[in-house]
Amino acid sequence: MNRHARTTSLLLATIVVAGACANDAVMAPASVTLRPALSASTSLPAEAPWAEVIVGETGPGSMYELRMPRNWTTRSVVYYEHGFNDPTDALALPFKENIEATFKVLGEKGYAIAASSFSENGFAVKDGMQRTHQLRGLFTSRFGRAEKSYLMGHSLGGAIVVALAEKYPNQYDGALAMCGMVGGSQLQIDYLGNVRAAFDAIYPGVLRGTAVDIPADLTRQEVETKATQAMSANPLGALALARLLPLPADAPLSSVPAQIGGVVAALSFHVRGGRDVIDHTQGHNAFDNTTTVYGGGFGPYGADFFNATIARFTASPDARNYLELWFEPTGDLRIPVMTLHTMWDPAVPTAHERQLASVVNAAGRGEMLRQNTGALTNAFNHCGFGTAEVVSNFEQLVAWVASLQ
Repeated sequence: MNRHARTTSLLLATIVVAGACANDAVMAPASVTLRPALSASTSLPAEAPWAEVIVGETGPGSMYELRMPRNWTTRSVVYYEHGFNDPTDALALPFKENIEATFKVLGEKGYAIAASSFSENGFAVKDGMQRTHQLRGLFTSRFGRAEKSYLMGHSLGGAIVVALAEKYPNQYDGALAMCGMVGGSQLQIDYLGNVRAAFDAIYPGVLRGTAVDIPADLTRQEVETKATQAMSANPLGALALARLLPLPADAPLSSVPAQIGGVVAALSFHVRGGRDVIDHTQGHNAFDNTTTVYGGGFGPYGADFFNATIARFTASPDARNYLELWFEPTGDLRIPVMTLHTMWDPAVPTAHERQLASVVNAAGRGEMLRQNTGALTNAFNHCGFGTAEVVSNFEQLVAWVASLQ
């Protein structure tokens, strides 16, 4: 294994690849139990901030959890939205992004927590909105009405955070969207489709399928292994993909191994999320590059190469419409929304932040959006924020909300 391949393997080990009308009525829980580890007959650990932890179900397979701190000093609740889970994964309450540590710190600071598994995985924006919004009624019926309600989400959950903030500004006070797909579903699919189509132009035949035809037995492991091998043997292609316009693979340009890792991460998420999109659109294609004029690139793989060589795909109107129904920001923010994104995110690129800012400013609501892009000193990862950073940004949001009262 050469030096680039070894470095890339180490780099990839650090990359975490990413992620309807809701009922306003107060709902009685379908089932309510104390979490087994915190049963009525068992004393809570002295270091646990929770006086009570409630778990239950709201629908087919959808689990929820409500946590009440020992000292509910803030009279506030945080509604948390998890990120993308593979459609083949079992439904589970949030467990990624070190969220348990964040919940613990927030509980110690006097915040209640409410979270849901949703009733489906994949790009479940609509379902995530519904299941999360239902938590308001569940929380109120159990603990009474909170004085403040905040939204917080990672990755796909970041899109749900923005969607709920736009739809229900009278029921939430502020929102924190981290590493979020906040620029919309179509931008995410265009990003993944462009990286895959451009990779195939440079490395024909390395990966099975195409940008819009993903074999059912193609695994992320196969994609990651073969793509890493191909780019390690010919790294000029990775350099070109990290400079490709209009949507380059999101990676720092100062490091060849990082650029290889960024392309691999995007290709990996393409096979994970792209198939889910195809399944939801009855096999129809939502990625369209028929009129895209490519620019940038590097060395022998410049604009002329891509415009002459890249495969062209035509989207089905119904598939594009379906993505729009999943999530496209309107920009009409009526409550404070903060976003947090690393400088380079190969799974959910920072282009989402620029797109959200453009839409919000066009709607005349720029004063309701604050963006922290380039967190962790220009870090390169997806959702790699530490607990202290998440809590610090959340407290900035709380202070911002208080300043508007």
